[in-house]
Amino acid sequence: MKKTISLSFSLLPVLSVFVFYAGFLFAQPKSDGVALPAGASASWWETVQKNIRESEYHIRPKGDGMFSSPNRAQNLRFTYFERGFSATR
Repeated sequence: MKKTISLSFSLLPVLSVFVFYAGFLFAQPKSDGVALPAGASASWWETVQKNIRESEYHIRPKGDGMFSSPNRAQNLRFTYFERGFSATR
C-alpha cells in the first residue's frame, strides 16, 4: 500500500539538502569483493561507487514540470511541486 505525505510550503532548497544528506547518514558502505578488470585500480572502483551513491539522491526533472528525488535508504521518493512536496513510501 502506498503512503503519501503532502506538505505545502516553500522550503524546497532546505528539503533537497535534507534528502541528499539523509541518504548518507543512514546508508552503510558495503564491501562487495568484486574482481576488477585488468588496469582498474581499487581507488578507481571506490570513486565509481562513491559517484553512484551520491548521484542517487540528486533531484531530477520528472518530465511533467515537477522534480523528483529518491531516498533509497528509507525507501522514500520525494516529488517537488511549485508550492511544496510529497513523500511516498
